[in-house]
Amino acid sequence: MKWSGWLFDNLGLKLFALLLAVLLYLHVLTDRTSEETVEFPLLLGGLVDTLSLATTPPESVSVRLRGTGKQILRLRYLRPPVLIGLGDVGPGTYQRTLGPADVPLEGTTGVTVLSVLAPEVLALDIEPRGERRVRIVAALDGDPQRGFTVGELVVYPPTVNLTGPARWLALQESLLTQPVAVAGRRESLRVMSGIAGLPSFVRASPGSVVVAVPIEPEETRTIQVPIEVRGVRGELRADPQPAFGTVTWRGPRSRADGLDADTFRASVDAGGRGRGEWKLRLEWGGTGLREATASPESVKIVRH
Repeated sequence: MKWSGWLFDNLGLKLFALLLAVLLYLHVLTDRTSEETVEFPLLLGGLVDTLSLATTPPESVSVRLRGTGKQILRLRYLRPPVLIGLGDVGPGTYQRTLGPADVPLEGTTGVTVLSVLAPEVLALDIEPRGERRVRIVAALDGDPQRGFTVGELVVYPPTVNLTGPARWLALQESLLTQPVAVAGRRESLRVMSGIAGLPSFVRASPGSVVVAVPIEPEETRTIQVPIEVRGVRGELRADPQPAFGTVTWRGPRSRADGLDADTFRASVDAGGRGRGEWKLRLEWGGTGLREATASPESVKIVRH
């Protein structure tokens, strides 16, 4: 007798018998009583509109159950939520011990709650609800291709409306977007980005913004800036040495043509000093210093 004939004769009947055997095994296996830990989603509801959560609640409740494998498997699949009503809760810290009665077993027979493992006690901070418009700042991930740089970022809308606990909102001056990837790019891009770092108890409207990222060729400019000496009075004269500071600016080509000596300021304060030589720290200013390096840090002042 050939083995191939033995294996493949009446193949359909043999596969059907194998399937029946597997189903019978699973039936026996899942009909046993066992103890297992099941995660139930936690759902909070009923909090009045004038109040807000001020802490992030747990996502689920871990419960130890005893029952047949079928029933526990059914609960894992359906995942009924643990419902906690907050309709009668006021501002402050709300605490509630979770017990077997909170576990949603309706429609399930032969299952017993042995214990609620975590959290055993639900603790929530409740505060008055507030609203505030907050500026959104674009966050970037990486650097463009060598020889290119990022121009002036545009975020639209520039602000979003936040609702949540008033005390938390009062501390927020601005929020970042999710990082926009620009690593290795040489072309501008426009993307929709969500808002980063929002806790679950805060809602933003809109929930995402458009970020326009211009990527331009990088320019380098070197500019000589005259040094101003402040605080000179009377008959005295003060000469800075050197008389000019140097700014090396690197940035997008679209901004380079607008740079000149008036874009930056360099000054020293010589007030309260008489005749002689003094080494004083140079104070730099100007709107373009973020992309620039300036030197020197100090100059010699001769008063005579």
